[in-house]
Amino acid sequence: MIIKNARLLIIALLFCSCTGHPYNKDKHDIEFFLNNFIKIDFNLKTLKIDYVDLHYSDTVRLTRVEETEIIKSFEANRINEIKVNPIYATNGYLVMPPSGLKIKVFFERKLQSEMFIEYSYPKLERPAVNQEDRVINFRNTVLRILDKNVQIKKAKAIFLKYQSDNNFFDL
Repeated sequence: MIIKNARLLIIALLFCSCTGHPYNKDKHDIEFFLNNFIKIDFNLKTLKIDYVDLHYSDTVRLTRVEETEIIKSFEANRINEIKVNPIYATNGYLVMPPSGLKIKVFFERKLQSEMFIEYSYPKLERPAVNQEDRVINFRNTVLRILDKNVQIKKAKAIFLKYQSDNNFFDL
């Protein structure tokens, strides 16, 4: 009986230690970079653009369902287990300047991981089998939600208008 209980305790401890850190808004922070100049802070619900003389900020309003969906994807894809080494999901080569979503995950204010996924990287047609697949699944959830957001659409329009009016292109 004691041996059986000890085995169950060991198995339970192994499962608990493998789960990493579930998302905790007091300890985690996630930043999404739509390009080099548009940054969204998930916890603070802020959006900032810093590009030449364009300095714009706004509040990003996400519904509770959208927030929960991002958090569930964060946990389901075990993003919390990915450590500092950057992950680049590309189609075989990295386009410069980069054109994709950059995600930074902080735990207790320290950078835990940094991921970059090209916008052209295909969606998965199969279950995630490795770390890169999990990052792509998380990216898909995030982009599906952010692309519909009114404040983000407005910020993108302001950014593109500024570039157009000043004859700039994305550097």
